[in-house]
Amino acid sequence: MFCFVFVPLMVLGQWTDEEGIKTTLKGYLKYAKARGGAEASKFVDAETIAWYDDIVGLARTAKKKEVKALPISQQLVMFLVRMRLNKGQIMRMNGKSLFVFGINEGWLGNNLTEPKLGKIKIDSSGKRAMVEMFEENGEVSDTKMVFTKEGEDWKLNFVSLLEMMDVEFARQAEEMGATPTNFILFVLKMMGEDIEDKKIWKPVQKW
Repeated sequence: MFCFVFVPLMVLGQWTDEEGIKTTLKGYLKYAKARGGAEASKFVDAETIAWYDDIVGLARTAKKKEVKALPISQQLVMFLVRMRLNKGQIMRMNGKSLFVFGINEGWLGNNLTEPKLGKIKIDSSGKRAMVEMFEENGEVSDTKMVFTKEGEDWKLNFVSLLEMMDVEFARQAEEMGATPTNFILFVLKMMGEDIEDKKIWKPVQKW
């Protein structure tokens, strides 16, 4: 398991809050690995919960044409919701309860290891931090983690990671000569999901 390495960095005359970011990431990973969704949700920011709130709304109302127009990450999670949950569950859910459900079911971070972190840069507002990560070979990764400060606490922002996933999945889909939607259906089939079930294209409120 990787240990944390934080490099102090002076940005705009203020020291970055490495310890707060370290505590947040360790807390999230601890509870995600243990499938403790309620506790893990305390370490993610409002933008992340809002993203999952959008997924719930899309699962309930989005028709086939709308689904195909979504970013790849939203298609993937929306399909999983329609495939793995029943109508009653989806109609009762909101973004936070979906996030908690995902953690409890092992969708989000249960097999993650603690990354080796590098420079932490905080923007001029003091509310958003960009954190470098290192690959196993010691080189700086193109992937950056983002944290936002809510009140006095740093929270993990998943939306930035999902946006990077969109770029990577789009690249893979292009290499395969597949549309984004067909690529996601291929991924879901490899995960053992029933992509032939016609209800995955149907708004849940009409199930």
